[in-house]
Amino acid sequence: FQLPVVPAVQLSVNCPAGRHLLVNDLKLERPAAENAVADYVIPVGNATDVRLRWVVQQKETEAQTLVFVRSDAQLQVQKETLRWDSDSLISVFGGTINRVIARVPTRLEITSVESTGLESWTLDDDPDNAGFTRVTMTYRQPFTNDRLVKIRAVAAANGTAESAAAGAMQKIPTLQFAEVTAHTGRLVVTHEDCLRLVSETGGGVRRMSAADLGLSTEASVFDFWMQSFELQVAAKPRDRELFVESSAVLAIDDTSATFDATLTVETLNAP
Repeated sequence: FQLPVVPAVQLSVNCPAGRHLLVNDLKLERPAAENAVADYVIPVGNATDVRLRWVVQQKETEAQTLVFVRSDAQLQVQKETLRWDSDSLISVFGGTINRVIARVPTRLEITSVESTGLESWTLDDDPDNAGFTRVTMTYRQPFTNDRLVKIRAVAAANGTAESAAAGAMQKIPTLQFAEVTAHTGRLVVTHEDCLRLVSETGGGVRRMSAADLGLSTEASVFDFWMQSFELQVAAKPRDRELFVESSAVLAIDDTSATFDATLTVETLNAP
């Protein structure tokens, strides 16, 4: 059946006793005993349609593993650098994994990776994607259910320092996970004081209202449903604004007129 076009969808499916559920022909482990009613909770990400099938008996072949990722990322845009900070929740269904592979554009330099049970993480050139760095995270023990991964990174702004200072558009780097069923999330972009943010969205991402989400209106918020989304931003200097408050007194007598004026001048964004 068809699903609504929204950034992320989660299905709750009730399965009768003695039945097993197949999602898009993928076999999932039954969350309850064979003779009890089972409730499946399935995050389907940005899929436009889902095929559900109930079978009387699960085949003896090994159930396939579904991996879903939800990222909440913050990006600070400065005149010459970009600072990336993300929390990615990895949800595993139908099996266990002990290794997670992510990739980022080469210009994004990973400074730290943190996750519970993480034994090691390594960086190397991605052989399958030119211009990307592969981040391989290895865990001490296989895990299922949820695991949080925190990634910190920094990148130089595109182009020269002069073009960045002038507010040229630059492509936002993306964090992508290999061999996952879906990766969705939210990106909050902030900038330095005295700057304003201009953005251009492409495929897989849309701008949200920061006020409606209870966030600072100084931030720009984007929801993405494709991990290779296209987004460009530019931090431009704010135009100087000038506020003037004046009061004047005009006094007239038989032989002269006197005019006194007081001005209070205040500047905003620039001296």
